[in-house]
Amino acid sequence: MSITGLNLLVHAAGKNGIMAEQVGFLRLYNMTIQGFTNDGIHIASANSNLAIYITQIKNNGNDGLLLDAAGTRAYVQDSAFDDNAVAGADSGAGKLTITDSAAEYNLIGFYAHGGTVALSGDRAIFNGTALAVSFGGNLHFANCLLSDNTTAWVVMAGGVLSGSSPGTTLTTPGQKETGPLSPGTTLD
Repeated sequence: MSITGLNLLVHAAGKNGIMAEQVGFLRLYNMTIQGFTNDGIHIASANSNLAIYITQIKNNGNDGLLLDAAGTRAYVQDSAFDDNAVAGADSGAGKLTITDSAAEYNLIGFYAHGGTVALSGDRAIFNGTALAVSFGGNLHFANCLLSDNTTAWVVMAGGVLSGSSPGTTLTTPGQKETGPLSPGTTLD
């Protein structure tokens, strides 16, 4: 299923912009999803696939995007997660890959709390925390910009956070860092 050019704009009335409880492959192109009391997009469909391109997910009461089902895979490109109350993009279960996108003004920019998140060429700016991992989550990043967040990263019990080595991510000064950064992966 594909959805193109649809704007879902609600002001504190709807629970989730898109709630997928059973879907094979969902593709979203050039959308705005804004103002929902819970998540902008919530994927609770096991073993499903999601692709998001050139989309803004903002001002939602919980996460902009939440993967919450085992075996789910999502790819996001050229999109923005702005001013969501908890995380811009979050993987509680499943694998989330994000490229050339931004998370700004969220409590947490990118979060892996049980699932896996891979970031390449992304920006996390003006968040409470840019990157966070917990509960067995894994977050791997390369060629990213972490700037003007209160905290660059937080690694909680059971989480693994690793960047590329040699370092290709710019972390600007003045941000806190909580927890160990795991050895990076060498990029050839």
